[in-house]
Amino acid sequence: MQIQKEDLLGPEVAMAWINLREDTIQDLDSYTIKHVVGASRKGEYHGVCVWFECNFPKLNSNNRVILKTGPESPATHWKQTIILLPEEQLVDEQEPIAFQLDMNRDQVYPRRYNWQLLLLDPEQVEHPVPCTCHMTNCILFETVMLQHREHAISQNWHNIN
Repeated sequence: MQIQKEDLLGPEVAMAWINLREDTIQDLDSYTIKHVVGASRKGEYHGVCVWFECNFPKLNSNNRVILKTGPESPATHWKQTIILLPEEQLVDEQEPIAFQLDMNRDQVYPRRYNWQLLLLDPEQVEHPVPCTCHMTNCILFETVMLQHREHAISQNWHNIN
């Protein structure tokens, strides 16, 4: 499918970084990501959208050519992969969405991957730092970090004067 940025309920998350100069074939066999994200707006959560970005070195230069296939990029024939839930779920803004996404190479067709999406309990999963959800721990952590930043800025300003 071709998804628009406004169709997404949360920010993008890198599932894997692959360096084709250094990674082995076996390194490409499977990936797993567990993640929690606070919904950026109220809406219907249908599943997870997956895409890729490739950075190609340009010959005789330090500049790179980048192929982006995400919703914010110009459309390509690659489009995006959508992994749907059996039923959509209504979520509120900043409500935590927790999931595990597994990507495993197909045993019969090695150029294909099988995907599995599991919904997780946001109270049982470690949240990223900082987290955009409305759970108490995440709000408290964000508040402490902001206070620490403001204190550090005021100390630096005080030391300059």
